[in-house]
Amino acid sequence: MASAQCRRMIRETMECPAVALAMPLRWIGEPDPADPRYRDLERRVNLALHGAVYAAVNSGLWFTQMLRHPWSHPGLFSLVWLLALLVHLAIVAQRRIR
Repeated sequence: MASAQCRRMIRETMECPAVALAMPLRWIGEPDPADPRYRDLERRVNLALHGAVYAAVNSGLWFTQMLRHPWSHPGLFSLVWLLALLVHLAIVAQRRIR
């Protein structure tokens, strides 16, 4: 039932909250750095990139740590970077367009 309603809403208005959450971020039209919506999208994409790099580097670091033990303090490195990521998240959330 809800699925049929959602499909009808998509056909009529193209605005269904459940589908909107699953849709990827995208910009339609010419990018204008002066546009606040464009800057908001750019901040969100940068946050996603920051999170992806954090996950990739830290998983590689911990994997190498488990194999060879070349560095004695990967936990401190991961914690400091996680705090930087959380600060980045707070900034993006604070400047979000409502």
